[in-house]
Amino acid sequence: MQRHTTCTARGLVLFFAVLGTTLRAADTNAPPATGRIQAANELVDRYHSDISEQVRMSTLRLDAWLGSSEDAEHENKEDNDSVLRVRLSLKLSQAKRIQFSPSVSGHISLPRFQKRVHLFADNLARGVLPGEEEERVQQNELRAGVRLQLYKHLRSLLSWDAGLKFGPFPQPFTALTASYKRPVGAWTLELLEQGYWQAGDGFGEVTEMDWDYPLRTNVIFRSITAATWAEKTKGVEFEQTARTTWIIEKGRRSLMGSVSAFAYKSGPFAMSNYRLLTSYTTRLHRPWLFLEVAPQMDFPAEDDFEATPSIRLALNAYFGDVD
Repeated sequence: MQRHTTCTARGLVLFFAVLGTTLRAADTNAPPATGRIQAANELVDRYHSDISEQVRMSTLRLDAWLGSSEDAEHENKEDNDSVLRVRLSLKLSQAKRIQFSPSVSGHISLPRFQKRVHLFADNLARGVLPGEEEERVQQNELRAGVRLQLYKHLRSLLSWDAGLKFGPFPQPFTALTASYKRPVGAWTLELLEQGYWQAGDGFGEVTEMDWDYPLRTNVIFRSITAATWAEKTKGVEFEQTARTTWIIEKGRRSLMGSVSAFAYKSGPFAMSNYRLLTSYTTRLHRPWLFLEVAPQMDFPAEDDFEATPSIRLALNAYFGDVD
């Protein structure tokens, strides 16, 4: 196990080390790469293939270990949808200058359990509002655990997470998540409720209500209303976001714009921030590699609601079964 972990880590380091010399926007009319660029492309593809194969084989080994030898003979590799995502995010702002936030998230789906059992690992915090997802990254901590799909029927889903958070020392955590989705006329309503507990932080919960409306076949409007409470902070945070996403080219390019308002209640109700955000995502020269450019303008209460511009550049790489 340690050997495979070491190999994967080295592969990721080398992969992103040569990535800077191979990033080119996808252009079907571009001339073929030659010399060093072609060699770098082949090196990147080889490391991506090796890491993806390790993700797939780890899933199959674990799935076979949990089942019988008879079941292993009927193993269907097409059922393997395990994915590892590596995200490198760089934010340049007037207030915090430069903020680098690398994040890793992955899940292993076990076909032998009809995909009702998943293993996951990430460095993302729980109990964060949807519009604050970039603040979820915890660079010095890693969470790993198991996710059980307790109930799934038509539009309803209930799942339970349990595992350990590895920081200075291991701490247990657990979360129960319920979601419900249904059409309401031309709209689609999705409700989400999550309760969680973390050793040292106590209990918390997140409530979210999303309304989706198709403006066109490739343009979706979404209204997000969310609130989160934590025993540690003893306050409630609120978010209201209006977001429009334009799918320019499915699976390749998209453009998103949003307006958000954030508030906080711990005693008197108070607004904490307003935000304008635009995000452009494009697939680079490989189907598993995406670049995101997101300029935004914040108006935080701590700065007397003065405009604070920033821009985020993010690179997302997917390993495993990515089609």
